Amino acid sequence: MQQKADPVKYRAAIEFAKFLYEHTGDWAVATGHMPSMKSALESDEYMNAPHRSQYLETALKYGHIQPRVVTWPAIGDLIQADLEAAWLNNESVDSVLIKLQSDMSAELK
Repeated sequence: MQQKADPVKYRAAIEFAKFLYEHTGDWAVATGHMPSMKSALESDEYMNAPHRSQYLETALKYGHIQPRVVTWPAIGDLIQADLEAAWLNNESVDSVLIKLQSDMSAELK
């Protein structure tokens, strides 16, 4: 906390974060993203929204929270850069995956 933190602003920030969390289902239905609460994910409103059946099983099976690794931001940047190389520079998937594995291994050392 800041030395001269305004308790009213601090409380407002906490209340806003709470509001966002409690309304994750509304946001997820409106945007097509996955909600952060399991109860919202399993709600009838979310399950009946368009396209959920097309990706929900895969998302639940393979989707995970980012690992708690100090270098994760750098790894995320590598993933983005290498995927963009595949898409924008027409590089082969195999060569991009090999490069990404090498780059990530170097970053984790």
